[in-house]
Amino acid sequence: MKASAIANLALWVAPTLLLGQSASPPTNLINPAGSNLEDAYQVNYAANLNIADGVVNVTNAGGSAGATAPTSSNTAGDICANVYVYQPNEQLAACCSCLTTPNGLYAWPVIFGPSALLTNVANKPNSVVIKLVATSPGTDAATGNPVCDATFQTAPLSLVPGLAAWGTHPHRTPTSAIGITETVFDKRGLSLGEAMKLQNDCNGLGTAGQCPTCLNMGLARPTVAASGPSF
Repeated sequence: MKASAIANLALWVAPTLLLGQSASPPTNLINPAGSNLEDAYQVNYAANLNIADGVVNVTNAGGSAGATAPTSSNTAGDICANVYVYQPNEQLAACCSCLTTPNGLYAWPVIFGPSALLTNVANKPNSVVIKLVATSPGTDAATGNPVCDATFQTAPLSLVPGLAAWGTHPHRTPTSAIGITETVFDKRGLSLGEAMKLQNDCNGLGTAGQCPTCLNMGLARPTVAASGPSF
């Protein structure tokens, strides 16, 4: 592993140190029972993508507003929603990041359209696992604006609270209609090993595996695979 990557990964532990925990890396970087970072790592899925698209909606509940160190660029409470899309064979298909402002609403389609998570994937799978990690933005050296990067090469690896996310799921029904359900993303503990895997897998994809940035809007319904129109 590159020295810069090792140095960056140490920053994943920083939030737990601020909570008075041991300097040794804990089993989980997020302890849902003992920190305010229980929403920093979330997991969901999208299935039946051969019959209809799925949708991911994210917002920033404001849990990071005014709670960061004075040296952080995250003074307004902006967070990065970093997304990692895994195929059923455990291979990362795509990764990208969405700058998410407090009380804003943002979205990705999963498979269709220029802003879909799997836009740059040639052989699109019928189902995927979607993982979200909330981090503090970095700062663009030229403009001073906040910047997000799912490879963590330009943005810091500091976990932050405030992320909320939902995913839609198409299902076949006994009729010709397609049923749609929506679930919240599941909040889980993030291990150091998984954090390293997300970063390394995303770095390994390079620019070809980068999905587009999110849409500054909410998406209520997916798109039908066969014909394309919304329903």
